[in-house]
Amino acid sequence: MARKLSKTTPRQPPDLWAAANRIYPATSGKPGPRDVGLTPYVRDFERAVGNPKYRRVVLVTGAQAGKTECYLDILGERVANAPAPVLVVLPSKEFAVDQFEPRLVQLFEQSPSLAGKVLGGLHSKAQKKVLKRVNGTRIRLAHAGSSAALKSDPAALCLIDEFDELLKDVRHQGSPLELAEARGSTFADFTAVVASTPSRGIVETYLDEHSGLEFWAVAPPENLESPVWSLWQSGTMAHWAWPCVHCGEYFIPRFSCLKWDEPEGGRATPSQARESAHVVCSRCGGIHEEADKLKLNGRGTFVSPGQTIDAGGNVSGNPFETSTASFWVSGLASPFVTFGERAESHLRLSGRRRWTASGPASM
Repeated sequence: MARKLSKTTPRQPPDLWAAANRIYPATSGKPGPRDVGLTPYVRDFERAVGNPKYRRVVLVTGAQAGKTECYLDILGERVANAPAPVLVVLPSKEFAVDQFEPRLVQLFEQSPSLAGKVLGGLHSKAQKKVLKRVNGTRIRLAHAGSSAALKSDPAALCLIDEFDELLKDVRHQGSPLELAEARGSTFADFTAVVASTPSRGIVETYLDEHSGLEFWAVAPPENLESPVWSLWQSGTMAHWAWPCVHCGEYFIPRFSCLKWDEPEGGRATPSQARESAHVVCSRCGGIHEEADKLKLNGRGTFVSPGQTIDAGGNVSGNPFETSTASFWVSGLASPFVTFGERAESHLRLSGRRRWTASGPASM
């Protein structure tokens, strides 16, 4: 039987709760109500957390894609509407204290409905760096190197950030995910939420003749160096797809779609690639510039192997039956990093390390 700590209010999808309750100050880059429409690819991910069908929800994407804001939406809605202990697992103590904890305090400041429920007030001595008490429940920040923190409290919701940076085995007591999931055994609605940029490994693609889309193939476990990719493969494997502005058909943007002009008789420099970078539709070869990204994301949608999508964005069919909802979003979709910046970064990095197939998976 699930525990009940206090009276709950009607649940909301995290994106709708955030739009109504998170107000960014005038000093922020985008003041006003939280707008998930800026990163619409997180909407389905956030909503999957409240779906009783799924025990795990996994997001794989590149850096600077809005993962932390997404986590704050999920955490805020849970604490506000169905208060129960939350465990946030981060790569290191420094990451928890220096990066995530200030963002968590900002969440309370942005949300009057939560700020008034912080025990003793936002700056009370009752509020520790790694332990917050809000709306009659606890939010603990743990790091992967501490088995004590991972085993200290029960949790109804566990948020794990940058999964590929965590220790694979914490003091020989199991993986951080295993330890965290053990804390949810007393909650019938426990959900583990995992997000990460993938590390390297060998991953191929294949063209699905039924849908016309190029999906990531399921890679043999021995070829994978990325723990989050293994989790992703065990789930619904949803791919973020864009509608081509030329042919109207949906395609899946991936690193192979990113092109730039090469000078005659030579190779483009990183700065040259930055100036000419564009994305090519894998179906018709149509060119998409950075200015098209807002429209592409606005009509973007997720498609899983086993599903098809028509030019109107209607998805048919069902993903694999699994208790893990998993989503992959190309880094090309991020509104915070341009196509040119992605191309420039790739050429600079390629001079220092070898990229394998799942390196560009994050792009």
